[in-house]
Amino acid sequence: MVLPPIAGLSYTGWIPNHVTNGVDYSWLVGLLVSGLVYLVLSRSLDLTAEQAAISASERELQAIDAAEAAAVTKREGTA
Repeated sequence: MVLPPIAGLSYTGWIPNHVTNGVDYSWLVGLLVSGLVYLVLSRSLDLTAEQAAISASERELQAIDAAEAAAVTKREGTA
């Protein structure tokens, strides 16, 4: 989220503006921090449970596709 400076006040941060030549590197810091948080949180992911959930979802989707195909075939046969 980006907030515009209020009444001309702006926060520069730890690195002075003259060192970065006015370039905003906050996106890079945000990318690194969010990547590290994702890495830490994804380490506890149970891959066998994920694979089981993916397989169950695929079976459900195939059943839905088969039911829709049967409905289309039936509709085309009566039309």
